[in-house]
Amino acid sequence: EVWYPGWTAEVDGQPVPLLRANFAFRAVPVPAGTHRVRLVFTPWSWRLGLALSLITLLALALIAIGLLVRRVGWRRVRRGSVVGLAILALLSLPTMIVASGRPPATPPHRVASWPVPNGTPVPGGTAGESTVYLPLGLRAARARRVQMPLLLRSIPPPTPQPAPTPRPLQSLAAAGPQCRGLVVREGDHLSLDGQRYTFVGTNVSYLAKDTLPEAEMEPTIRALAEKGVDVIRVWTQPDVDLKRVAHMLDLGRKYGVRFVLVLDDYYFDKSESWFDSTHGMVYQPHLRRIVSRFRDHPAVLMWELMNEPNCAAEGQRKSCLDALYRWAKQSVDAIRAIDPCRPISLGTIWIGGYNPVEEAQFERLHRIDGVGIISVHKPATAWYWREVRLAEKLQMPIFFGEIHYAALDKSCRPLPGKVEERARAIATDLQRAAEAGVDGYLLWQFAHDPIRHPNGDVTYYCGTLDYFLDDPVWDVLARSPLKFHPERP
Repeated sequence: EVWYPGWTAEVDGQPVPLLRANFAFRAVPVPAGTHRVRLVFTPWSWRLGLALSLITLLALALIAIGLLVRRVGWRRVRRGSVVGLAILALLSLPTMIVASGRPPATPPHRVASWPVPNGTPVPGGTAGESTVYLPLGLRAARARRVQMPLLLRSIPPPTPQPAPTPRPLQSLAAAGPQCRGLVVREGDHLSLDGQRYTFVGTNVSYLAKDTLPEAEMEPTIRALAEKGVDVIRVWTQPDVDLKRVAHMLDLGRKYGVRFVLVLDDYYFDKSESWFDSTHGMVYQPHLRRIVSRFRDHPAVLMWELMNEPNCAAEGQRKSCLDALYRWAKQSVDAIRAIDPCRPISLGTIWIGGYNPVEEAQFERLHRIDGVGIISVHKPATAWYWREVRLAEKLQMPIFFGEIHYAALDKSCRPLPGKVEERARAIATDLQRAAEAGVDGYLLWQFAHDPIRHPNGDVTYYCGTLDYFLDDPVWDVLARSPLKFHPERP
């Protein structure tokens, strides 16, 4: 049963949340016991279309009657038109009911059901005594028994959990020894043990993923450190291996590199329903697990809730913007309850078009108590002055988390003259960022050389926006005024 907006669910006649499972399927929480589950597809667009169709049909009928009256006269057509309108109203009744949001009365659905005894092993646990019903369509001659292990899972009522108590953001002086050696927010800038902290670096989104052999992790971090990289931004999504993350952070400490840990990625499986409720199933436990595990590791520069969360697919619909805000606040509060020291980034792209709704949402998100830095993703040749001004208004640090400039073709070969042109553009942009008080500047992204695996497969890690180790841009970063230089006694 594929997940799609517009579905609603009932258990024993009572509305229940319809969840998104395994990225693409519908899931309904069902307590132990025998229950009847009803799924109804009533998207607002469908009801709107039916209502418009009804209005159009009535309008056409009135026009036809008007034309007939003009042709033969009212007395001759009156009796027939009354009968015709009555028939039209009866035919339109089902449409009116559906358009109002209440499905027309239908015979009971034929269903398939099967008992699941207590203790039956199922994916993710054991089942309680329950029966699951699946609608098989009105035309089925008889109910059919089917096997669907994914649905054979009894979900007990959730145990109420007290909301985490956020710890107040602390300055370095107020935080005391617990934040020593960690980067913290000091008003409108970042600070490390009393010294202002600015940084340059790059994204290596795949560094913690198993698509890159773990043996390549140390050479990659060492080479980037030698090129002058202070910070690497890395995806650490819910399926990440925390032992691998620990190894990566230890290597960062060894070579003097810190990491922005991005806890999830927006693309491919996020939506309004995810921000509204589904994030509680996997994302929130992952957030608490990874923050608790690495809150004391000095190589973690900051936590980032997600790469580029947004409501563009929903057309900036208010309900989606509100759901995204609630998700962000809940996630920030959960992190602060565990780690009161480090700045938290939302991972936002930019304010958006010149749209008051998007501007208000961007500011609203960054006013959440606990958000410690503004995130911006932008081309190297564009200047996002509204975001920089907002940072000044809110007295917050700001960093450019992704800097884009295409200089390679689709086969990852340099375009004529583009690599040098890109390096010059980034040098200009870096200087402007430093003068504007920007706190960090990260390229998108480092391109690892292709790796040939023992089975003969080859993995490529590059794209048109990426940078190989021989790119002149690394010299630009190393000479940048934003590069961190620790004060020496």
